[in-house]
Amino acid sequence: MPSEQTIEEAMLELWPFIFGDLEKLKTLSEDWLSVLSMPLRNSIDSEELVQLLNEFGSEFSSQGHAELVNLLNPVTTTRRATIPAIDIKPSKVNWLVPNILKESSLHLLGGDPNAGKSFLSIELASQISRGGELFGHKVQAGKVILFGSEDNASDTVIPRLLTQGANLNNIFIYNEEESFKFPEDLNKLYYEVAMIEPKLIVVDTVNSFIGQSTDTNSDKSVRHALQPLKKVADYYRTSILLVTHKNKGNNSNPLYSINGSIAYTGLVRLVWLLATDPDTEEKIFSVVKNNIGNMSSHKFELDFSNLSEFNQPKLIYRGETEELAHEVGQDIKTDPSSKVDECCNVILESLENAGGRQSSSALEQRILNDYTNSTYRRARKQLENSKSIRNDKGSEGWYVELLE
Repeated sequence: MPSEQTIEEAMLELWPFIFGDLEKLKTLSEDWLSVLSMPLRNSIDSEELVQLLNEFGSEFSSQGHAELVNLLNPVTTTRRATIPAIDIKPSKVNWLVPNILKESSLHLLGGDPNAGKSFLSIELASQISRGGELFGHKVQAGKVILFGSEDNASDTVIPRLLTQGANLNNIFIYNEEESFKFPEDLNKLYYEVAMIEPKLIVVDTVNSFIGQSTDTNSDKSVRHALQPLKKVADYYRTSILLVTHKNKGNNSNPLYSINGSIAYTGLVRLVWLLATDPDTEEKIFSVVKNNIGNMSSHKFELDFSNLSEFNQPKLIYRGETEELAHEVGQDIKTDPSSKVDECCNVILESLENAGGRQSSSALEQRILNDYTNSTYRRARKQLENSKSIRNDKGSEGWYVELLE
């Protein structure tokens, strides 16, 4: 490493994702510009470097200084490839929306061209921008960056945002006049994220923003282009949503239905699928990969009966559903045939174990540990209609009784 390497050059060599923060510091004071231009070797123990690293937090400061020292004088011995577990500080999972949208993580939304992916992306952006509700949960207000390639901002994106009640002060939209490709233009992303500090970044569609040097069917090539996004998400504690299309195959495994390399689904923490029911035109949203939580399905509807002043339909959340996005339009469903049937069997088993009679509250508490309230209610109704169980009011409240 040449001795004349500056502090800025050394920091970007170690942590390229802080490019935006360094640029922001330069705009705040010319003093930072002079500090960043100082030779690293002559400034490694200077008070100016200590102050600079403290701008990134105390934890970053101590670890960062050690890494800069090692950059100047690389340790010749082999570095350990493992870390003692006792040295790793445990942390909790932070969700923007429980089990659906995770802070500091990459997400992937797949679906056919007419599934409504852009409408859903707009809904996510709108609700976060104004601190509204998503999937029945209140979300904290924050800023959103939208990188879109398929819809015009003025006549489509903005009208849809306003229809969904967005706070436009918290939304920033990609300027189509600017070139932006992964991984060539990552510094542009780093700068925007540092300046805006968004809660959500949407890239729709991801393949439109991947440079020509990247083979989207190659696992290694896709990971090289998109791996830096994981660092961005983690460092800035933001959620990144990559939107893509499904392939033309009919694979029963939804993770293999995503267009391009399997690296897309392997790289992200959560994968979503969106499909349109051909009979009802309802939008079925399913979480098909979630390494750290439960997988669920939800239903949306585009309301064309009352168009907004911008002649746009409103996307309306209709709650949880037992339908699965990857089974929409298929005649053969995944075994078991439905969660409702499975829940019916658990209810019957619970009643048998309780001697054929159980308080309604105790049964409900038992079932809701494993099933949604919607599934439980539908299963109860199905069993009542088939005369398998009945409700009975006793002296201490309602009971569910198993019939012969």
